[in-house]
Amino acid sequence: MDKRGQLTAEFILIVGFIIVIVLLVVSYIGPQVEQNSVMAAAREGASAAIANIDIVDISVQPIRVTSLQVTGDTDKTVRILFSGTIPENYKAVIMNKTVNTVVEQGFTQINNSSVKGNNFVYNFIIG
Repeated sequence: MDKRGQLTAEFILIVGFIIVIVLLVVSYIGPQVEQNSVMAAAREGASAAIANIDIVDISVQPIRVTSLQVTGDTDKTVRILFSGTIPENYKAVIMNKTVNTVVEQGFTQINNSSVKGNNFVYNFIIG
């Protein structure tokens, strides 16, 4: 029996198993990486908008982003929570900056409060 042929068959079998394992892991990790990218960009955008508001309007008390809550299976709702109350006239500014920051990461804007990724649609809610 030719040892070279045996080595080649074993090599192809091992490489095949490795490719299958890698594809399974990537299919599981891909959506989570997308969600993490959206969450990081949303937090960054909301924080930048709040910082700009604090600089421009000195009557606004300092506010920070405390958390982001994600719900939903195919359409994700991202609720951005703050340490204080956001004045109504600034909610649109925060939403605009948040969505623009997410779009800069390569996502597609659907409307004023939603973006689409490869796996999910993300709807943002302020407050």
